[in-house]
Amino acid sequence: MPAAFVGMGTNQEPEENLEKALRLLSKEGLFALSTIYRTEPLGRHEQPMFLNCVAGLRTERPPLGLKAALKNIEAALGRVRTDDRYAPRPIDLDLLSYGDARLEREGLVLPDPEIETRPFIAIPLYELAPQALTPSGRPLEEVVKGLPAVHMEPLPALTGRLRKMFFN
Repeated sequence: MPAAFVGMGTNQEPEENLEKALRLLSKEGLFALSTIYRTEPLGRHEQPMFLNCVAGLRTERPPLGLKAALKNIEAALGRVRTDDRYAPRPIDLDLLSYGDARLEREGLVLPDPEIETRPFIAIPLYELAPQALTPSGRPLEEVVKGLPAVHMEPLPALTGRLRKMFFN
């Protein structure tokens, strides 16, 4: 079974929604959770802070089927997509990589191009899958080292509590 990695972000009731999303992802083969980070919202500094992390899944679903399942989880947790890409959200689940798949279809590009530009995606992904593919083919370690320094506050207590809940 291929390993898929999913970027997770929330800034509405973040701890509660992160736990709910992980509970639903456990039905999709959840096997790993990166460190959870508190980060500033992109493009909207007046919004509440985000919680961001990456989850690892072992799944038999094909990439497009997994993406559909992720959208269903978002909807179940109250996510309503609007034209405002930076709107607050109860949960955002983005398929970042799927095994060694390289895919470009409407609505899904693998590996996700944002891996190379967003520290809150690249750093937690590197923690779980240092060998993960990047869109350009660069080593993920090189990408992480070259990203701009941004405020990412690790939350070890929350990370530990959720890991214990889902993996012990």
